[in-house]
Amino acid sequence: MTDSNQIFTEAQKSLLTVALNCIIPEKGSMPGAGALGVMEFIENLVATDPKLRRLLIDGLSQIVVVASVQYGQEFGELDRYGQNEALTEIQVQQPVFFAFLLRQCYNGYYTNAQIQALIGYQRPSPS
Repeated sequence: MTDSNQIFTEAQKSLLTVALNCIIPEKGSMPGAGALGVMEFIENLVATDPKLRRLLIDGLSQIVVVASVQYGQEFGELDRYGQNEALTEIQVQQPVFFAFLLRQCYNGYYTNAQIQALIGYQRPSPS
Protein backbone atom coordinates (compact mmCIF):
# COMPACT_ATOMS: atom_id res chain seq x y z
CA MET A 1 0.00 0.00 0.00
CA THR A 2 1.38 3.39 -1.00
CA ASP A 3 0.70 6.51 1.02
CA SER A 4 -0.56 9.25 -1.30
CA ASN A 5 1.63 11.76 0.57
CA GLN A 6 4.82 9.90 -0.29
CA ILE A 7 6.59 12.17 -2.72
CA PHE A 8 10.25 11.38 -2.09
CA THR A 9 12.16 8.43 -3.52
CA GLU A 10 13.80 6.07 -1.04
CA ALA A 11 17.17 7.70 -1.81
CA GLN A 12 15.72 11.17 -1.13
CA LYS A 13 14.14 9.95 2.11
CA SER A 14 17.45 8.52 3.25
CA LEU A 15 19.32 11.70 2.31
CA LEU A 16 16.78 13.91 4.08
CA THR A 17 16.88 11.72 7.19
CA VAL A 18 20.68 12.02 7.40
CA ALA A 19 20.52 15.80 6.82
CA LEU A 20 17.90 16.20 9.54
CA ASN A 21 20.08 14.22 11.96
CA CYS A 22 22.87 16.72 11.20
CA ILE A 23 20.64 19.69 11.96
CA ILE A 24 19.35 18.19 15.22
CA PRO A 25 21.63 15.31 16.22
CA GLU A 26 20.91 12.75 18.90
CA LYS A 27 22.03 13.93 22.32
CA GLY A 28 21.48 11.98 25.51
CA SER A 29 17.87 10.85 25.65
CA MET A 30 16.89 13.20 22.81
CA PRO A 31 16.67 11.49 19.42
CA GLY A 32 17.99 13.14 16.29
CA ALA A 33 15.42 14.78 14.02
CA GLY A 34 15.91 12.22 11.27
CA ALA A 35 15.62 9.29 13.65
CA LEU A 36 12.45 10.82 15.09
CA GLY A 37 10.71 10.80 11.70
CA VAL A 38 10.75 14.51 10.90
CA MET A 39 11.25 13.47 7.26
CA GLU A 40 7.62 12.28 7.18
CA PHE A 41 6.48 15.57 8.74
CA ILE A 42 8.22 17.49 5.94
CA GLU A 43 7.00 15.10 3.25
CA ASN A 44 3.40 15.54 4.39
CA LEU A 45 3.86 19.31 4.54
CA VAL A 46 5.10 19.64 0.95
CA ALA A 47 2.87 16.94 -0.56
CA THR A 48 0.09 19.36 -1.46
CA ASP A 49 2.27 22.26 -2.61
CA PRO A 50 4.09 21.77 -5.94
CA LYS A 51 6.39 24.77 -5.36
CA LEU A 52 7.54 23.51 -1.96
CA ARG A 53 7.90 20.00 -3.34
CA ARG A 54 10.15 21.35 -6.13
CA LEU A 55 12.14 23.42 -3.63
CA LEU A 56 12.82 20.33 -1.51
CA ILE A 57 13.63 18.00 -4.39
CA ASP A 58 15.96 20.55 -6.01
CA GLY A 59 17.66 21.24 -2.68
CA LEU A 60 18.17 17.55 -1.99
CA SER A 61 19.67 17.19 -5.46
CA GLN A 62 22.12 19.98 -4.65
CA ILE A 63 23.20 18.16 -1.47
CA VAL A 64 24.01 15.13 -3.64
CA VAL A 65 26.00 17.30 -6.06
CA VAL A 66 27.97 19.10 -3.33
CA ALA A 67 28.85 15.84 -1.57
CA SER A 68 29.89 14.22 -4.83
CA VAL A 69 31.84 17.13 -6.35
CA GLN A 70 33.53 18.45 -3.21
CA TYR A 71 34.03 15.21 -1.30
CA GLY A 72 33.76 12.43 -3.88
CA GLN A 73 31.23 10.56 -1.74
CA GLU A 74 27.53 10.25 -1.16
CA PHE A 75 26.28 12.55 1.58
CA GLY A 76 25.34 9.65 3.86
CA GLU A 77 28.87 8.20 3.56
CA LEU A 78 30.56 11.39 4.75
CA ASP A 79 31.58 11.68 8.39
CA ARG A 80 29.65 14.17 10.51
CA TYR A 81 32.19 16.91 9.81
CA GLY A 82 31.90 16.39 6.05
CA GLN A 83 28.11 16.35 6.26
CA ASN A 84 28.09 19.60 8.22
CA GLU A 85 30.51 21.18 5.75
CA ALA A 86 28.33 20.09 2.82
CA LEU A 87 25.24 21.55 4.51
CA THR A 88 27.12 24.79 5.17
CA GLU A 89 27.85 24.96 1.43
CA ILE A 90 24.15 24.32 0.69
CA GLN A 91 23.24 27.14 3.06
CA VAL A 92 25.36 29.47 0.90
CA GLN A 93 24.29 28.08 -2.50
CA GLN A 94 20.61 27.43 -1.75
CA PRO A 95 19.61 29.81 1.07
CA VAL A 96 15.85 29.58 0.46
CA PHE A 97 15.94 25.77 0.51
CA PHE A 98 18.19 25.68 3.56
CA ALA A 99 16.06 28.16 5.51
CA PHE A 100 12.93 26.15 4.70
CA LEU A 101 14.62 22.87 5.67
CA LEU A 102 15.91 24.32 8.93
CA ARG A 103 12.55 25.85 9.87
CA GLN A 104 10.60 22.68 9.11
CA CYS A 105 13.16 20.52 10.91
CA TYR A 106 12.60 22.50 14.08
CA ASN A 107 8.83 22.67 13.54
CA GLY A 108 8.57 18.92 13.06
CA TYR A 109 10.89 18.16 15.95
CA TYR A 110 9.45 20.39 18.64
CA THR A 111 5.81 19.72 17.78
CA ASN A 112 6.39 15.97 18.15
CA ALA A 113 4.65 14.58 21.23
CA GLN A 114 7.70 12.46 22.17
CA ILE A 115 9.99 15.50 22.20
CA GLN A 116 7.46 17.59 24.08
CA ALA A 117 7.26 14.88 26.76
CA LEU A 118 11.06 14.64 26.97
CA ILE A 119 11.44 18.40 27.50
CA GLY A 120 8.52 18.52 29.94
CA TYR A 121 6.19 20.55 27.77
CA GLN A 122 2.49 20.01 28.35
CA ARG A 123 0.02 21.27 25.84
CA PRO A 124 -2.67 23.46 27.33
CA SER A 125 -5.96 21.63 27.68
CA PRO A 126 -8.88 23.06 25.73
CA SER A 127 -11.19 25.20 27.81
